[in-house]
Amino acid sequence: MPLPKKSNYILHDYWTALVVSKFGKMAYLEEPQVKYRQHFDNCIGSKRRSDEIQNFDEMRELFIEVKRDHFKTFMQNADCFEDDEMQNLNKISYQYFQDLKKVKKWSFKNSKLFWRLYQYENFKYGLQNFLILHMPRLAKPLFNLVRGVKH
Repeated sequence: MPLPKKSNYILHDYWTALVVSKFGKMAYLEEPQVKYRQHFDNCIGSKRRSDEIQNFDEMRELFIEVKRDHFKTFMQNADCFEDDEMQNLNKISYQYFQDLKKVKKWSFKNSKLFWRLYQYENFKYGLQNFLILHMPRLAKPLFNLVRGVKH
């Protein structure tokens, strides 16, 4: 199973789960199977880059960049996902996130696609992401309030 080499954001365990879910079955195990250790010189840790960003526009841009990278990686590795419908959805989704970069105030264009992509997320998470992506003018002051950013 080849791992994507060009992605900046897809982690090996995420990719493995995607491929397994496409060709096999996944199940949740209550009991840990390995110990997770962090060391002072880990390459990857528990801190997310987005947690350190205090500027809403930078955070939104990073969010869109990560999503675009995911769909671009899916398209580049089409041989792992031979479903034509899925590949079409990947192309449409990549363009959707590209178009969202242009939204400065609000836009409900392609909101149906958004909810299709987020259908398995909990409602609170989906609503937060919808506000960030489709209504940045409203989301920005809320973001600043939550993060304690002064104007």
